[in-house]
Amino acid sequence: MTARAYLHRWAETAGAQLLVVDPWDDRAGRVDLADAMAGRGVHVTWVGSTVDGLIEFGRLDPDAVVVAPEAPGVSAPDFVTAIRRHGSPYVVAALEEVDAAEVGSLMLAGASAVVARPYSADHLWDLLSHSPRSLEERAHLVVGPIELDAASYRVLIDGERIGDLPLKEFELLRAPHAARPPAS
Repeated sequence: MTARAYLHRWAETAGAQLLVVDPWDDRAGRVDLADAMAGRGVHVTWVGSTVDGLIEFGRLDPDAVVVAPEAPGVSAPDFVTAIRRHGSPYVVAALEEVDAAEVGSLMLAGASAVVARPYSADHLWDLLSHSPRSLEERAHLVVGPIELDAASYRVLIDGERIGDLPLKEFELLRAPHAARPPAS
C-alpha cells in the first residue's frame, strides 16, 4: 500500500470528517483537496446532491459540511436547516460570483462561513480550525500523559516525543474508542 493510501486510510478511520455536497465536476480538484486535507488528518467525502448529502450526513456525523447552493435534490437552504436540526456541524457555503444571492439564503439557514471555488485546502483548514467544532482540536488529542498530534503524526508521553510509530499503531491510539474508558 502506498504512503498516500495509508494517509487516506488513517484520515478516514481516525481523523475528522468533512462532507462536501457539490456537483462540481473537477476530478483533479477533488483529488487535490482530499490529499491536502488527509495530510491534516481530515477525511473528505464528496457527494454531488443534497439527497446523497443527507444520507452521508447520517452515516458519517461529519465535523463540517461544505454545501454548494446549486446542488441538486432538496434545496440547499432546506438541506442546511435539516442537518442543523440533527447535529451541530460547522456549515460552509460554497461560492461562485453568480451564486452570491443564493449564499445569503444558506447563511440564513445556518451556514457559518463562505468559501470560494475552486477550493483551497489552506483556506478550508483555516475556516475549519477556527470553527466552534474545530477540526484542529480533533487532530490533537490528550489522554492522561499521552498526547497525539495527528497533523504531524507525533506522540508525546509526559511531554517527551517518542519514536515514530508505525501507521497501524498510530491509528489504534487515535481511534475514537481508544479515548473512552472501558465499560464496567
